[in-house]
Amino acid sequence: MSSPSICDLPVEERCRILVEALTDHALFLLDPEGRICSWNAAATRITGYTTDTILGHPLSVLDAPDHGTESLGQDALRIAQDHGKYDILSWCMRENGSRFWASIVIDPLRSAQNQLIGYAVIIRDITDKRAADACLQQAREDLFHSQKLEAIGQLTGGVVHDFNNLLTVIVSGTELADRYVGDEPRLKRLIISMREAALRGEKLTKGLLALSRRGTMQPEPIDVVRRVCTSVALLRQSLCGDITIRHHVHDDVWPIHADPKQLDLALFNVGISARDAMPRGGRITVRASNVALAGEKADLHGEYVSIAMHNTGIAMAADMKASALDDLLTTRDVGRGYGLGLKHACGFARQSGGALTIDCEPDVGTTVTFYLPAVRPGGAVRVAMRAPDMSQGRSDGIPTALMESNGQGEGTILLVEDDPDVSELTTGLLESEGYAVKTAEDGPTALRLLRDGLHADLVLSDIMMPGGMNGAELAVTIREEFPTVFVLLTTGYAAAAASTLAQQFPVIRKPFRRAELMDTVGKILGG
Repeated sequence: MSSPSICDLPVEERCRILVEALTDHALFLLDPEGRICSWNAAATRITGYTTDTILGHPLSVLDAPDHGTESLGQDALRIAQDHGKYDILSWCMRENGSRFWASIVIDPLRSAQNQLIGYAVIIRDITDKRAADACLQQAREDLFHSQKLEAIGQLTGGVVHDFNNLLTVIVSGTELADRYVGDEPRLKRLIISMREAALRGEKLTKGLLALSRRGTMQPEPIDVVRRVCTSVALLRQSLCGDITIRHHVHDDVWPIHADPKQLDLALFNVGISARDAMPRGGRITVRASNVALAGEKADLHGEYVSIAMHNTGIAMAADMKASALDDLLTTRDVGRGYGLGLKHACGFARQSGGALTIDCEPDVGTTVTFYLPAVRPGGAVRVAMRAPDMSQGRSDGIPTALMESNGQGEGTILLVEDDPDVSELTTGLLESEGYAVKTAEDGPTALRLLRDGLHADLVLSDIMMPGGMNGAELAVTIREEFPTVFVLLTTGYAAAAASTLAQQFPVIRKPFRRAELMDTVGKILGG
């Protein structure tokens, strides 16, 4: 005897089984006036209404009109009649008052004489799908943003390298000219102005590197109490007379692990942004405290120190907060700064292994808060650092012991530099101090000169060079073949100084100062 088949059942029975078998589709009928006249089990599961409690009610009983979505009243039925279907995504209300995101389809039903006899309604709960789609969209946006920042970082690193070479020419040129200009006051002022402009350009490149997270960080334990006091004192000198600044830092605040110079610059940038937000005056308050985070702030976990700077100025609009931190857009007018202050601060916080947040409240002001990794007294950093640890030297990569002056120079220096302007100016600086200078435009040329018998006490080489051999590789080869020759590396590209090979040698950053270069060279050749 064959097994029974659903095809053997009457049509009415087949339809009943089909309707009741649908577990994730609420399928029911409305009469011509829009009142519910049938109700399947899935509808009860989705909405909470039983057949006894829902029959006879209008479809609008499921409506959630206060959530800004379209109504399920008579207008929906009229649209279904006029267009043959009403198909929307909307919020619906369950019997217990909770809401769910639903896909709703209403089809008009007509008799053989084309008279309206009712409506068929299908409702699906797609709340989870909507949440999954939102997460997927956010993941796509985060990926795009990450790729955008990576592209910006690569572009910024290359531009900064070339720009630092230009700044080196300007800084070195003004310092060299200053020695021969005599006592002419107008020329002296002109040279000073040129040098200060170049130094402002240097600060801009550092801000760009911090923004793109391409700068080399020199993290070390920092006494927050002392550092904040110093930063507030420096910032006070840049504020208008109608702006007051106060700080409240308890003595028990933990030290932090960060680059001290970048911290000073970040606090200064936030302070200047606060000043610009208070054109009619106001108050800046700086507070620091210990915090233990468990993912509630930018997914940070561990012990941190929060440094909050509150200003009573114009609160930033909510739609501006994201671009203030994550994009290269600026709301500043042309000629009113670069607009990178908060972006630099955010880049510094993230590269230090922490985060930065902005909280705005109308008529109250804006609070910018740094969360930076804490160091327990006598202990180690309690969170994983994202930046390489290069704390054995100053923030420009030069060991502190090399910074003492050695006076008039003696010896021969082989300068390896592919930029002719930088080479000429650096040669002038070294020769003005009494050093004999030979030059080479790339690593292979420098090695050939040494192998041909050129005597050099020191090789001063740029790291980024053409010719198939960079400065760090040249330094390693010189150390192996000519162990008595000292090597000093220089670069305007932060990533180059952070390489494994480069960290084996002292590095001086472009644009370097005459005194910085001479002190370093003198100390190396002196011992």
